[in-house]
Amino acid sequence: MIKYEEVEEISDLSKIDIRKMPVKECDDLAKEEKETHILFDKKNNLAKIETWDRSWILYLRKKKSFKPTKAFVSKDGQYLVGLWGLIPKTAIKISDKSSQRLN
Repeated sequence: MIKYEEVEEISDLSKIDIRKMPVKECDDLAKEEKETHILFDKKNNLAKIETWDRSWILYLRKKKSFKPTKAFVSKDGQYLVGLWGLIPKTAIKISDKSSQRLN
């Protein structure tokens, strides 16, 4: 069980391998707190993504074009629980079709 207060922020991502680290969600966060933000700006061609959702973390780390900027890991260093980064706007597709899964 991972609690939010037992999570630490890692900005130097050279210390961990986020693409191989097991992913878990914080057990004490409500569903609406396990959110994903996608932020666009007009200045550049990148979107900033911040997520605490396990399915989004698994999806993003498979994308070669995704460049992680910050990770949130359990204090024991074993689990990835949150991920922030940048991805080209062209890598994001908005569809009329609903999907139950991201991956």
